[in-house]
Amino acid sequence: ILVREGSVIPADGLILDGSAEVNEAEITGSSALVSKTKGDEVFAETVLKGGNIKVKVTATGKNVKAVQLWRMAKKYAQEPKSMQRLRQTDKITAIFLPVVASISVVAALSWYFYSGDAHLAFKVLASVMLGAYPCAIGFVHSGALLSINKLATSQGIVFKNQAVLEQLYKISIAIFSKQNSSANNSMDLVQLTALNLYVENALPEFLPDGRVRSVVDLQPKEKAELIQSLRWGGERALVYGNRISDMPLLASGDAAVAVQNSAAEQFAQIVLPQAEPKLIWNALSISRLLNKIYKRNSILAMTFNILCLPLAIGAWYAFGGLLLEPILLAGVMLLGGISVILSSRLV
Repeated sequence: ILVREGSVIPADGLILDGSAEVNEAEITGSSALVSKTKGDEVFAETVLKGGNIKVKVTATGKNVKAVQLWRMAKKYAQEPKSMQRLRQTDKITAIFLPVVASISVVAALSWYFYSGDAHLAFKVLASVMLGAYPCAIGFVHSGALLSINKLATSQGIVFKNQAVLEQLYKISIAIFSKQNSSANNSMDLVQLTALNLYVENALPEFLPDGRVRSVVDLQPKEKAELIQSLRWGGERALVYGNRISDMPLLASGDAAVAVQNSAAEQFAQIVLPQAEPKLIWNALSISRLLNKIYKRNSILAMTFNILCLPLAIGAWYAFGGLLLEPILLAGVMLLGGISVILSSRLV
């Protein structure tokens, strides 16, 4: 095939005739133009910047370098990530629900054997299930997520993975694939000086200790292996990249970020409208805010449960007080749900 200046090379192959400058950033990650001449290898999805070449096609379809990078990324994407773990409130609910159910049965049987009144026992059972069962916990997440997703959407940030949204604030290190330099405040200007060196004066507020690392001169597989080694060492890694060569990098990270409509977007859990560093900081702030709301909602929900439980099992009635009707306790729990919903709106 004949490839002319300015064209995208459609397949992997060897140059039979001619010479040219080729931008191989999509495949290698390097923005520097590479001089190519007769006998040199060229890759699909790279761009001819100068000259015309005649190419003998050696690989098409699933055999081209770009597809091999995609397959590599798919393999890394299947590995478990720290941000896919069960959230803390779900763990609490998993314990609290059977505990409340057990208490309702024990309280009902206790009153039945003590008084011989089956109606009273059933009333206590209904009171616990209606008045102390953690119904408000169901609103802890749904209400908060609705408000937070609305806030993120207003800034053009899309969270494709709920677990990443909830745990993004726990990120301990950020790793950026080298990008082209272009305009002020672009992602490219978060320049990564050298591998294994922490960058100074780059997004100082991004993480508490400013831990941002470079992946400048590494092959795609080496980038993914670097992320794996960091994660095995206990780090939670946020990764950023937009090119085909960045797909394994994004697939191996705990939280992957890419720009909308970029080649690597399919492996990102967080999508930005443009390459703007502040948007990643905003995404982190949104995650922190979500967890602040979660904690506030959980405290409200559990407070109503804890206050209602003694009344529901008849503790007040045992000392000569009234036995509240189940409908009254259900009303109190309804107030708990309303308080959680109102709390979720305070973003």
